[in-house]
Amino acid sequence: MVVGKSYDWDDGGGLVFVNPRGVEKRALSVDPRETPAAWTSRYASVTFNQYGRELPNGGMNEAGLVVEVMWLNESRPEARDARPTVNELQWIQLQLDRYASTAEVVAHAREVRVAPVYAAVHWLVCDKGGACAAFETLGGVLVVTSGEALAAPVLTNDTYARSLAALRARQAFGDVPAPTGSDSLSRFVRAAARLKAPGADLVRGALATLDSVRVAGATQWNIVYEPGRGRVHFRTAAAAAVKSLDLADLVTACGEPVPSLDIDSAAAGDAEARFTPTTLAVNQRRVTESFARLHRPGLDRLAELVARYPDGNRCAAPPTP
Repeated sequence: MVVGKSYDWDDGGGLVFVNPRGVEKRALSVDPRETPAAWTSRYASVTFNQYGRELPNGGMNEAGLVVEVMWLNESRPEARDARPTVNELQWIQLQLDRYASTAEVVAHAREVRVAPVYAAVHWLVCDKGGACAAFETLGGVLVVTSGEALAAPVLTNDTYARSLAALRARQAFGDVPAPTGSDSLSRFVRAAARLKAPGADLVRGALATLDSVRVAGATQWNIVYEPGRGRVHFRTAAAAAVKSLDLADLVTACGEPVPSLDIDSAAAGDAEARFTPTTLAVNQRRVTESFARLHRPGLDRLAELVARYPDGNRCAAPPTP
């Protein structure tokens, strides 16, 4: 079983982080009216981050849970209430830190509220057993689609309900070619159709599927996760050679420097030896460059807070014997 992700955006920069278990965290908050969520990471994870450490665009933990994010114009956040909050990217890290299965994410999804800082998004969560769920906030209500209702474990940039309706409308015409357009619904239908014949080499097949939904001039990253093996493969528009890593070989203890790698690392093959300790300067540079491309007033002031945010996290005290 594999999970593939195509990241389409106007910015391809990013870092790959290996995040340790045993870290006490308090969510990054920019609104004093909100109560930031607090938790301790149970699982180590590998994440792909464009906007700084602890704010991933997606990733996989050592239990085989994968969480990915896609843009969704229709997303509308839940109304403010007493629940603790996380932002739209740290929601990903929270799930990777805390849960081993899709069922756990579903069970705990309403314990926190997402308070978006920038993006309108929805998320796809899958585990190594093949269970997946889509999470969307539509009309201010959290909508979770899982089990038989998630007839095709695919997510693009329309609501899951609309995407599934497009797929079923196509299926009603029988065995007809999948649409060739680059719009969200066409890409959903193509990806769903390819799930029926993944091929003997699942990683190669996933990369081919990602090729089939590529958007010219916009696709920046392709990522393939192997949740059952703890392996990840990735390539970028700037560095097309496929790189691979084993999460278990890169996990460090809390308090040790967090390993990271420029996502555009050029050499193909095993990427583990190219990871280096993350410094504040490395994180600041990534945050500053990415925030500058968003062209939204006030984000430059937020960049320094985001860059320094991980330094406020602490290692959890070991249990008393």
